[in-house]
Amino acid sequence: MHCLIHFDLQAFASVLPNTLAARKYKTQETVVSWNAENDDIPNKNCILHKLVVSFENPQALLCYLHEYRNDLKDRTIRSKDSLGILEFISQNLDEILKDANEDDLLSKIKELPLHVTISGQKVSLNTTSKVLILDQYVSKDIVTDGLKDWASKTGTILLKSTQHLKSLYIRLGFTTEKYEAIDVYFNFLLQISPGQTFSKKQNKLIAVLKQTAFVQATNGKLFKASHFKSPFNDVMKLMCSPDQFPAPPFSDKQWDEFLKIADIKFKVTPEMIVDFARLVEGLAQNGITEEVRNKSKTLVGHILSRENVASEGVLRNISTIRFLLPYKAEDWQNKIYKQKDRELICFRDSVPQSVAYVAWTACSILPQEADPCRDRANLDKKQKEIQSQLGIHNEPPIERVMEHVQNICDALYTMADLNLIEDSRVGYIQDMMKKIYKFLKSKMNEHSECLKNLSKTPVVFIPDSKMFVTCDRTVKSFDSNNETEIRPYLMRVPDEYGEFFKLFQLLGMSTSTSVCNYVRVLECLHSEVGEEHLNINELKIVRMASQQLLKHLLDVSNADTETLKKMDTLFLLTRLQTLQNAKTLVLSDNKDFEEKIGSDIGMPYVMEFSQLGIFIQGSISERLKKLPEKMQPNILSDTISKELSADNLVRVQDGRGNGLKDFFTSHQFTEGVVRIYVQYCKQHLRANQININQDQVEQLVNGIRCLRIVQVESILLRLVFKGKTVGHSEKSCFFKMKCNETNNEHVLYCAFKEKSLQQWLVDNYDSVGQALKNALTIALRTPMVS
Repeated sequence: MHCLIHFDLQAFASVLPNTLAARKYKTQETVVSWNAENDDIPNKNCILHKLVVSFENPQALLCYLHEYRNDLKDRTIRSKDSLGILEFISQNLDEILKDANEDDLLSKIKELPLHVTISGQKVSLNTTSKVLILDQYVSKDIVTDGLKDWASKTGTILLKSTQHLKSLYIRLGFTTEKYEAIDVYFNFLLQISPGQTFSKKQNKLIAVLKQTAFVQATNGKLFKASHFKSPFNDVMKLMCSPDQFPAPPFSDKQWDEFLKIADIKFKVTPEMIVDFARLVEGLAQNGITEEVRNKSKTLVGHILSRENVASEGVLRNISTIRFLLPYKAEDWQNKIYKQKDRELICFRDSVPQSVAYVAWTACSILPQEADPCRDRANLDKKQKEIQSQLGIHNEPPIERVMEHVQNICDALYTMADLNLIEDSRVGYIQDMMKKIYKFLKSKMNEHSECLKNLSKTPVVFIPDSKMFVTCDRTVKSFDSNNETEIRPYLMRVPDEYGEFFKLFQLLGMSTSTSVCNYVRVLECLHSEVGEEHLNINELKIVRMASQQLLKHLLDVSNADTETLKKMDTLFLLTRLQTLQNAKTLVLSDNKDFEEKIGSDIGMPYVMEFSQLGIFIQGSISERLKKLPEKMQPNILSDTISKELSADNLVRVQDGRGNGLKDFFTSHQFTEGVVRIYVQYCKQHLRANQININQDQVEQLVNGIRCLRIVQVESILLRLVFKGKTVGHSEKSCFFKMKCNETNNEHVLYCAFKEKSLQQWLVDNYDSVGQALKNALTIALRTPMVS
């Protein structure tokens, strides 16, 4: 017997899918027809009501669906519709189970092929598989690719749930623990025990994850995990732009480990370091902002902390990129001279902060926090390799040190000249200069010639007077008690610089005063005042320097003579109170000559030293002649030629002239002269080149004998300057040499007057000696070495 069951279509219009409502379903026992009207529905109290599917009879729907469960498997039912049916059953579960066999009906619900997995499959739950019930929002975050295969192989069902289905699944006996999407992965999909590795099934799932575009970007597009960088890496978080990180929920910390498995970039690679360094360099084009500071510090800290950075090949690539914050010189140092780099610097050719005092104006200074090798006294092999790849110097090249020293010393010299060095900074400057001196001293053996280039740089700091002077203006100690400093041209180096005296000597410091120091004082003063008239203070300096110069000329050492030869000019004071090159001046040593010559001399006169309050014993001109010729002034008396007028000579014959001639031609005298000459030759370098034989002895004797002696009453010489007679000079001895093509005549004029021959010889020793010397020279035709 067939029983007709009416189905109330209108009552289930919102629940049942159209695919079910489109036709009649027949079985051997039951015919089900769809009826939109309710007129044929029996009274609900009628026993037939139990068999009619209607909104008020959800149990009939369950029985109907269970009856046709196999047919449902073959139907294409949307997941949305399947969930709708199950939600209807869940909402009416109490009514369905009322006065019925609860276990039987719950089993029928499980057997319905309407339960939806997160991958969209419709399954029944009458299985031994493990069932996980996931909230609907969680199932949206799960990557479904590969899960069907995983579920099949692991015997796990991941059910998609809704708020209305929770109570149903609880009654069905399944857990409803609250799982986040990440919990599903780590507690179930990718679960491993400590010390174990992923299984083949899990690795297959991981391989699928890596190739699946499931991670959403900030623009809404989906990409593979490998497209992104980890927002949980501090370096990446700071260096990368927001679009390089995944959007929520994958930006939450709980996804960190999962995204690593899915191949997100979570480690900073060498290539990233190069890119980050260039990023910082580019950002700094507009100045060092707080962002630039943070990025630079973070990147540097990361680089220095990398375990195998020396073998990654990245150090050389970043060594020339300017992404490092520079060492900042102190304000008082920058007031002296601005440091070389106030913008970002690179590693290559930089020097450590510990040597900034000898390089901050000429080198890039690496701040301590960016220095990979802080203890340079104990570098290991790895540190040396890192330093080499980055191109960091242990200390600045000597050329850069020289540049730096010149920079700050020239600047401080100018500040001192303008009285801009503050008292509070004197100690700082002195400590800094001592460090510089110590460094330079350590380079004396290796770079002595290079260091000499600092001889014209004012490197010596005199703290008491806040002055900077060149070493050639300094002296270790004064030669006598009456010598004093001539500031700023001659200064005594403070005793506290004792350990640097050798350095200062190399650069020109004198151990004690000499004529050279005072020549230099006058030279320095002239370089400042030029040809201008000197003021009272400058005249005082000239007086002090000139007085000490003349004093030291009394005894000039060979070393001083050699030093003077290397100097250029001596400047002396003119009567117009200007300093001029001594070679262009005339020193008047004869008032009579000066009165007669006057301005015809054509050169300015040297100021009389007596007018400067300088008085010395002896001849000033003779002392000045101890200077190299290029430094000597023109001595007025030396510009005058002496001419003998033979017409005014009155010959005298009293026997003294003949006596002198007999003495010169005597055997004893000539033998003595020859012996002296031979001995002279043996004591000089030319001794081996001169062989005195008997013939030469005869030549020497004949030379003496040929010297004519002419005795006269008096010898009056005419003094001539440029053809003009400017005076006369009476002499007691005068040697004159007459030369022509056929004969050389040497004449010695003698005016004995009341003197004896012996006394006359003593008084005219020099003139007589010169006459004999010339006679011997002509005799041998070989100039004698004086």
